[in-house]
Parts: sequence; C-alpha cells; structure tokens
Amino acid sequence: MWGRRPRRTLIGFVALLAVSVGMLVAARLVRGFNSELLLNIGASVVILAFSYVFFDPIFEHARKGRVEERLRFDHEHSTPLTTNSNLPSRTG
Repeated sequence: MWGRRPRRTLIGFVALLAVSVGMLVAARLVRGFNSELLLNIGASVVILAFSYVFFDPIFEHARKGRVEERLRFDHEHSTPLTTNSNLPSRTG
C-alpha cells in the first residue's frame, strides 16, 4: 500500500515546504518591495504544497479509473475481424 506514489508525494510536499520556508525567512531579512514579494510568493507556495498533498492523489485515482474503464469498454464492444462476415473476401 505504501508504494512509490505516497513517497513521491511526501518528497514533493517537503520540497515545496522547504522552498516556502526559505522564502518566508528571506522576507523577514529584507525590506521594502522584495520583502512583500517574497512573503506573497512564500505563502502561495505553502498553499500549493498542501494542495499537492490533498488533491494530487484524488486526481491520480480519477486518471486510473478512467483508463481502466476505457479498456473495459473497448473489450466489451469490439468484434474480432475473423467473425465479421461483412468484410470483403480477398479471394473473390
């Protein structure tokens, strides 16, 4: 159950969180416009990190479900060429 996917999500979350903490610390050290810019971008990256953790597994599950459903549909609604009598004969 704890395969490659949760580990990759955790690594992505930690990386985004580290970037955001770095930006927020830098925002405290500088003054003026750069401070406000780093603060806004750092806060946005925090939101992005949490969104990645919560929404990425949901979208991954939806992508897998759609692929499996499509394969099942193709299998149920296809007819083999050997049983199709409407095809022209190559010998005639």
